[in-house]
Amino acid sequence: MARFFMANRQAFIFGYSKRSIFITQELQKKSFLLSIIVSNNEAYNRAKEDGYLDIFKLDMTNDDELLGKLNVKENDYLICVMEDSHFNVFLTLSLRALYPKNKIIALSDSFHVTQKLKMAGATKVIDLYQVSANRIYNILHKPIATKLIDNLLSPDNNLSIREIIIPPNSFLD
Repeated sequence: MARFFMANRQAFIFGYSKRSIFITQELQKKSFLLSIIVSNNEAYNRAKEDGYLDIFKLDMTNDDELLGKLNVKENDYLICVMEDSHFNVFLTLSLRALYPKNKIIALSDSFHVTQKLKMAGATKVIDLYQVSANRIYNILHKPIATKLIDNLLSPDNNLSIREIIIPPNSFLD
């Protein structure tokens, strides 16, 4: 029932490494269609070995390749998970210029990179150290609530939480 609203969501994952493997697996579970964009043979082969079919090996410093070979639509998600944080900033800047209306999500490993990614046009930046620090704080100071949320969000739990978009003028609006 809720899958109807989610069936055609597309995400373009820029980079394929240890950072992005878990992300791609989780997005697949949530019914996202995935395209993986890499810049080297090693990452391309690793993604292929992991069973992905929609993989592009591109020169990500070339805007014409990014525009010409990718079929990005306005509601698609662009996720920057390159291992090199400077390249992640450059890529975010390029993607924002090429796709001004798309949501760009980027991973960061420092406060300074987070600021640069925001200035480059990322819609949402996930700072890995900030997320980890918040998690540790919650485990130490809010153990019961943290355990409850972990159990609710666990993949082993049969409870499903979904966001459903209510169209304008709906009787639910």
